[in-house]
Amino acid sequence: MNIGTGSATVVSVLLYVVVVAVFLYALYYVVRAAVRDGIRLARERDSDEPRGGGPH
Repeated sequence: MNIGTGSATVVSVLLYVVVVAVFLYALYYVVRAAVRDGIRLARERDSDEPRGGGPH
């Protein structure tokens, strides 16, 4: 079986696609965790503020 230049190109493209997919997968979870923490902090901040009609 002779592996030529075409096979090397296919393998390198597949490797590139896999690396990009793993990076985007990790980035998705980082952003999701940041949004979750931001929502949690905003809810904590809102619950600390008194629920009045505002300054008079």
